[in-house]
Amino acid sequence: MPDQNPIEYLQSIENGGDVINYLIDSEGLNFNTFVEVPSGIKRNQGSNNWYEAHLVDGNDEGIIRYIELEASGDTPSFSDLKRQLKRHGSPINELFTVVAYRKSDEGPLTSPLSDDLTFLYIEEQFSSENVEVTFDLKYFTVNRTNVAPAYIDFIEDLAVGSGQGRPSLEGDIEDVFSISEITQSFYDEFGELFRGSLQNAIDGLKDENKNLGAYTRTVVNRVLFLLFIEEKGWLDDDVDYVENKYETAKADADKHVYEDFFEPLFFEALSDTDETEYEFLGSIPFLNGGLFERRDIEANVEIDEAFFDALLDPEENEVGEPNGFLRRYKISLRESNPSEQELVVDPEFIGRIFEMFMQKDKKEEEGTFYTPKPITAYALLDKS
Repeated sequence: MPDQNPIEYLQSIENGGDVINYLIDSEGLNFNTFVEVPSGIKRNQGSNNWYEAHLVDGNDEGIIRYIELEASGDTPSFSDLKRQLKRHGSPINELFTVVAYRKSDEGPLTSPLSDDLTFLYIEEQFSSENVEVTFDLKYFTVNRTNVAPAYIDFIEDLAVGSGQGRPSLEGDIEDVFSISEITQSFYDEFGELFRGSLQNAIDGLKDENKNLGAYTRTVVNRVLFLLFIEEKGWLDDDVDYVENKYETAKADADKHVYEDFFEPLFFEALSDTDETEYEFLGSIPFLNGGLFERRDIEANVEIDEAFFDALLDPEENEVGEPNGFLRRYKISLRESNPSEQELVVDPEFIGRIFEMFMQKDKKEEEGTFYTPKPITAYALLDKS
């Protein structure tokens, strides 16, 4: 293939053979530093009901495990694979695993693949009571034709640097799959945006000095909630409803993004028990909850379009990322659990971010310290 960056190469993949070439080639992730071709590519490995190839170094130590899941409904799914990995781990102690999904079954490494490609990291855990070994999974799934900007950074960080040895590479890969690293990165960037563009776009709030921070979080929460539930098609049967309506309103000179879209969506459509069809908003269900009740402090609030531009603008900046902060991340309603963490922005992730925003003295006063999921799960187990 011609010279290109790892993302361009990723988009050109058609089958499993292309995936393995992508992992090895210098134009891809550059693992030819460790994997000698062809001796370092072990095909038809494993005894499971899916195809495996193992990429190993000169000492037969695992580098990358490639798994290809068949298209047939009678064969193991990704959920089946995850259950197997959590119970048994991996036979080669690889740096990470890549999972591809066939669109049709035409044989190993030659079948056409779907656009999704999963990068997965297995972390060994030990039980202190009976020394039982279990395995936790951390993973992210990219759409190869439209890679979320946050995942572009992950993929580029997986690539082998010039002269890089295995210990250094192991540290980089561990960082890629670290939820704490992702949380801190999101928090740092979002914090700057929160205290700048978002708060500056709000006007007319009652007791602004007292309420601005909490109210800004409320509006962000409303937008995030909609991004979570649109995934289910509940908003006008459109899984990209918020993004599409924002762009439509933004492009219409006669419409204001807040006054003609978000405000009626928040306080009329989502709060109306009788009406479900709206001319501009489309088909919107009533949601029985307090998040979309207009509060006294916001009776006279006006929100500049800059607020929503900062979150949702699809136009790319000078480094090729969307200007809208939330456009750079995969938003999902599916929450992770202690033994299986998908690297997405989910409700639990957002809860962690907002906990980090709280003042330490306020957290101590209200008793609302954030407890990471693995600790919470262990505490519950310990009490039972």
